[in-house]
Amino acid sequence: MSIFTHDGHISRDALSLQILDDLPASWVIPVEKHLSFCYRCQADRMEISELIADLRRLAKQPPPRDRRASTVN
Repeated sequence: MSIFTHDGHISRDALSLQILDDLPASWVIPVEKHLSFCYRCQADRMEISELIADLRRLAKQPPPRDRRASTVN
């Protein structure tokens, strides 16, 4: 895994790790510096952050009830 893509932006993997507070220590400063001026990476970070928040909300919801289980044959 790489911190930057071939076109010089932060990889989506690195952005995900940053959101999850699991970024390698040596990557923190370069990622924060790049995010301070790159609107594209800021937008990507927001998109990934919203996706992670949605997944966390879904994980907290009870599973849907199986309607077939209550059907009488």
